[in-house]
Amino acid sequence: MTYFKYKGFQFAHLLVSVETLSYVENELQLLDDDIVNVTYPKSGTHWMSEILSLIQSQGDPSWVQKVPLWERAPWIELDEHLKIALKNPSPRILNTHLPFQLFPKSFLHSKAKVIYTLRNPRDVMVSSYHFIKGFKEWKDAGTLEEFMERFLSGEIDYGSWFDHVKGWVEMKERANIFFITYEELQQDLRGSVQKICHFLGKELNSQQIESVVENASFHKMKDNKMSNFSTTPENLFDHTKATLMRKGISGDWKNHLTVAQSERFDHAYWENMRVFSVSSMPYFKYKGIPFSPEFVSEETLSYVENDFQLLDDDIVNVTYPKSGTHWMSEILSLIQSQGDPSWVQNVPLWERAPWIELDDNLQIALKNPPPRLLATHLPFQLFPKSFLHSKAKVVYTLRNPRDAMVSSYHFIKGFKVLKDPGTVEEFMERFLRGEIDYGSWFDHVKGWVEMKERANIFFITYEELRQVMSLGNSGAPCVRYWLRRGGDRVASAR
Repeated sequence: MTYFKYKGFQFAHLLVSVETLSYVENELQLLDDDIVNVTYPKSGTHWMSEILSLIQSQGDPSWVQKVPLWERAPWIELDEHLKIALKNPSPRILNTHLPFQLFPKSFLHSKAKVIYTLRNPRDVMVSSYHFIKGFKEWKDAGTLEEFMERFLSGEIDYGSWFDHVKGWVEMKERANIFFITYEELQQDLRGSVQKICHFLGKELNSQQIESVVENASFHKMKDNKMSNFSTTPENLFDHTKATLMRKGISGDWKNHLTVAQSERFDHAYWENMRVFSVSSMPYFKYKGIPFSPEFVSEETLSYVENDFQLLDDDIVNVTYPKSGTHWMSEILSLIQSQGDPSWVQNVPLWERAPWIELDDNLQIALKNPPPRLLATHLPFQLFPKSFLHSKAKVVYTLRNPRDAMVSSYHFIKGFKVLKDPGTVEEFMERFLRGEIDYGSWFDHVKGWVEMKERANIFFITYEELRQVMSLGNSGAPCVRYWLRRGGDRVASAR
């Protein structure tokens, strides 16, 4: 197969032509009731198309069971699909992998709605590799390592993942674009469907929502010939080598990439994204809790919750953000060194007490010798499950939520890679709704305080620490006493 470039982006001659790309960009008229499903290839296109089809039919599965996906939601840049799109009646569902700079210009003057699905680029790359291996007419994918290099340099169909994502995310302020991640769909499909319905202005009852969720499940789609592309002619796709719907999971890249390849990918990611305000990236949610993608990944959160082993002599400093985390880490470090300040003066805080949910810090935590100091902002429901069967000790520091909110606001304003907090009033509203990193202060505190009967959790307030300091003490005695007593109740330590 031969390839060509259109305005710097690579395309395959088999499916796409310069004429079609030019027509779509400059002449295709998006209608106000159009819904456009936009993705970089292998980021959940077919899944979102199925969801949108089922929402459109109010949960009735007959449409998705009788009409092929490419007729229900044709790709506007594909020569043959464009003809279908132009004939389909309103309201139309349309698909595309086009970067924003090649998207129909008519979008800027229409009320058409775009849903953009992002996926972990490592999984995108691995999924693309297996998919291309099955397409007989496409360029041989080569080895995984060779394909990864082409992926990272953007020398594949539709160009660079980095440029694609940046181009679309820069449009995030437009009210008619909705961003969601593949990982969110996996973690909470029902909640995701409800959000999509709200964005589209579609009112579905609980039974209809349930039908959408059931019929958009991976196993239902894999068994549906109208959705799984199993009818693709053998002369185009070798079904013995690959399948369109392979696994439908997150984190499969870990089964394919070596440590060296993963490090190479990470380096390329930051090289490509460092000049881009990562704060523009939408939050992702893990089990309903929002996180920023620049420091935290779904894979690390899952590992910490399910596989990370707390040791009996671990001490974990737990706080909601901006509630005295660094202060308590310093206190615990000094207690650990029996008051000798040399450790805190010579070793960075994040090495002495690494945050277990942060990708880079977790690696430090795993290497640190016992007894370990660890830090985290995780709510109890995402805390390592191993805690329930260990003697590890938790020190939980609470702070007046008004002060936590104001401190968070000023901290985020100074952190270039975090989402712009807006005005104090705007940030306060998000804080109160829990629409910030680590979610709701109220839920965080309630979740941990409900564990107050456990002998290995010690509660103290930021305000108590300040009172002790005002009396000329370090704030350490009550903590030190509790740690020495083996974790008796808070009342016993006072």
